[in-house]
Amino acid sequence: MRRYRYLMSPLNVGSITWKNRIFKTAAGSNMMVGSNGYVSEVLKQYYWSFARGGAGCIFVESPDIDFPLGMPVPTWLRLDDDKFIPGFRELVDGIHRYGAKACIQFWHAGPWHLKIFTGLAPLAPSPHCEPEIKFLFPPTTCEELSIERIEIITDKFIQAAERARIAGFDGVDVNCGANHLLGSFMSRFWNYRTDLYGYDSLENRSRFTVNIIRGIKKRCGNDFNVGVLMNGTEYNMRDLGNTREECVEFARIFEAAGADSFQIRPYQYMNITCYWPEQFFYPEKKDDMPKGMDFSRRGPGAFIPDADAVKKAISKPVFTPGRWNGDLDYAEECIKHGLIDAIGITRGLNADPELPNKIRDGRVDEIRPCTACLTCLEGHYLPKPTYTYCRINPFMGKDMEYESYPEARQKKNVLVAGGGPAGMEAARTAAMRGHKVTLYSGDNFLGGLMPMAAMVKGDYPENFQDIIDWYGLQLKKLGVKVITGEKVTPELVGKLKPDAVVVATGAAERSSSVPGYDNSKVMDSQSLIEKMRTALKFSKPSHLGKITRLWIPIGSSAVIMGGGIRGLQLAAFLVKRGRKVAVVEEMETFGQGGLVTTMWILCNWLRKKGCTLLPQVTYEEINDKGLVITDKHGQRRTIEAESILPLEPLVKDESLAKKLEGVVREIYTAGSCNTPGLIRDATNEGFKVGMAL
Repeated sequence: MRRYRYLMSPLNVGSITWKNRIFKTAAGSNMMVGSNGYVSEVLKQYYWSFARGGAGCIFVESPDIDFPLGMPVPTWLRLDDDKFIPGFRELVDGIHRYGAKACIQFWHAGPWHLKIFTGLAPLAPSPHCEPEIKFLFPPTTCEELSIERIEIITDKFIQAAERARIAGFDGVDVNCGANHLLGSFMSRFWNYRTDLYGYDSLENRSRFTVNIIRGIKKRCGNDFNVGVLMNGTEYNMRDLGNTREECVEFARIFEAAGADSFQIRPYQYMNITCYWPEQFFYPEKKDDMPKGMDFSRRGPGAFIPDADAVKKAISKPVFTPGRWNGDLDYAEECIKHGLIDAIGITRGLNADPELPNKIRDGRVDEIRPCTACLTCLEGHYLPKPTYTYCRINPFMGKDMEYESYPEARQKKNVLVAGGGPAGMEAARTAAMRGHKVTLYSGDNFLGGLMPMAAMVKGDYPENFQDIIDWYGLQLKKLGVKVITGEKVTPELVGKLKPDAVVVATGAAERSSSVPGYDNSKVMDSQSLIEKMRTALKFSKPSHLGKITRLWIPIGSSAVIMGGGIRGLQLAAFLVKRGRKVAVVEEMETFGQGGLVTTMWILCNWLRKKGCTLLPQVTYEEINDKGLVITDKHGQRRTIEAESILPLEPLVKDESLAKKLEGVVREIYTAGSCNTPGLIRDATNEGFKVGMAL
C-alpha cells in the first residue's frame, strides 16, 4: 500500500467518502440479458465482485429512464418505474456490505437509439440526417425535441434519481458525454436550435443538463450526490466540436448548478475506440491521433490534459478513465500532483476484480493482467446480446454457477498435458482446489501458441507475454510442477500413474484437397509454427518480431487461404513487413472467430494498406503462378504470388485422449483439442475442467 499511498487514500466526494481512489466505471455489462429490465442475479454478482475486490465506488451502468427511447436497444436495465426499485435495492445493499459506495449513471440515448429495434425515431436537438449522423446504423433522421418534450425528459431524469435514492444509492452520475441526448445539446455539431436550448451560448447549450442537476438536488436533497460525466475536447466534428476551453466553462456552469464531481474524457466522433486509448495503436499507430490527448504512454493517462484543465478551474473532485491498470505508477503520480482525484477502471477490473485489494496488500505482481483485447465488449455487438465475459478471467459471469474455488472432496494427482491457456488454467484451478498438479509442455516454454501469436501481433496493445508470465507466477505459487520440452505419451502416463489426465494439447490442421497443395510455393501453418517454435528457443517473441522486419522466409507477395482471425492477423503481420498480400475466403465474411470490433478495424486497415480481401471464393488449384480461384461472380482467375499460406479453420484433435483410454481412469479434454477457439474459449474450458476434477 505504501507504494500507492495516494491511490489508496480516502476521497471526499460530496457528502460521501470513498475508501480509495479507484472506481468501477459505468461501462455496460449486458449482465441483464433476458431480465426484461430488472436487475438480474448475475448482474448483482457482477457488481458485488468489484465491491468485494476493494473498489472505492461502484458506478452502476445506466438504466433506461425513458423506455424505450432512452437506450440504444430495449434490452437494458430500466428505472422508469417504481417496480424496478427492489432489485436495485438488493444490488446496492450488496455493494455497501463490502464497504464500497454505490452510484448509478443516467444517460439518454438520443441519437444513439436504434430505430431498427423499436420503429421509433431517435431524439435529438435538431432533425439531423446524413452526413451529420453517420454514427447511426442505418443512418436515420432524428425527431427534434419540442420544449415540452425536453421538460418531460428532464422530469424523467429527476424521477429516476429519486428512485435511485430510495433504492439506497449514494448518488447519481449524469452522463452528458459522447453524442447522447444531453451531449448533443451541448455540441454545435448537433444543436442547430435557436430557442432557450439553442447553440448560440454555453448557457443555452448546457440548460438541459443544468435543469436536471438542479432538479435532482431539489427533489433528493443536497446530501444526495450528483456527478457529471462530460466530453473534454471533441474531434472529427468539422470544427464544431467542443473545445477544451468550452469544456472548462461547462464544468464551471455545472459546478454552480450543484454538481459534486466530474468525470472527463475526450470524444472522437465516428471512432468508437476513442473510449479505449490504447486502441489508437491497433493495428498500428493511427495517422489522425487526436492532438489534445497524451499518448506518451500509449494509452494510460491519455485523457489527463482535458481532466487536468477542468481540475484547475473548479473545486470539486475530477476523475478520468483510460487504461489506468496499464500504468498504476502514473496513476499514483497524477493523483499525488493534483492532476486528477481518482481513476476509473472497468476492463482491468473485469480481468481481476481483486485489483484494488491486491494493490492495498502489496500483491501487485498477482494482478491478473487485462490484455486490452476488448473481449468484454463483444456481447454488446452480437446479433443476440450475451453476458459480458473475459479472455483471461473465466470466473466472470459465472458467480451464480460456482462458489469461489471449493476445496475438492477427493484430492487427486493430476497430470495436465499441454502448456497453452487451457492447460495452464486447468492446472491453476485444480491446484487452487487442493489437487496435486504436474503440467507438461511439449515446447520449451509455456503458452502454447501464444508466444507465436505475440510475435505476429506484437506486444501492444495486446501483450500475450503478460498472460504467460502471470500464469507462470501463479503455478509456481500454487506448487504446480511444470516440466517443459517433454510431450505426454501413454508410456509416460503409465509410468507416473496419475489419478486424472487433462489433455489440452491443441487443435489439428484441416487436411486440404486443393490440387497442387504440394507445390513448393505452399507453406502451411504447421510449417510456419514449427519455424517459429525453433526461433523461440533462442529469442523472445518481442525480439523475433523486430528481427522479422529484416527477414522472413516468405516471398514479396503472398496469398493467404482463409480469412478468419488467424488469416487476417497474419496478413497484418506481412503487410507491416512490406509484403503484397491477398486474403481469400470461402465464406461471405471475414474475421470468423474474432471479435466484431477488432475484426472490423483490422479489415478496414488492411484495405487501406492495399491488401486484397476476396470473399466467397472457390479454391480450384495451386500452380507455379499462384492460386487459381473462382470468385463470387463465377469468374475463374489466378492470384499470382510467391508464397501461398493456407490458414483454414482448425479441427479438434482428440488423438492423445483416445490413446490414453485404458491407461488412466479419468481423462478430460480442454481447449482447442476439444473445441478450436480463441484464448477466451481455452481458459473457459480449462477452468471448467479444473472445477470438475
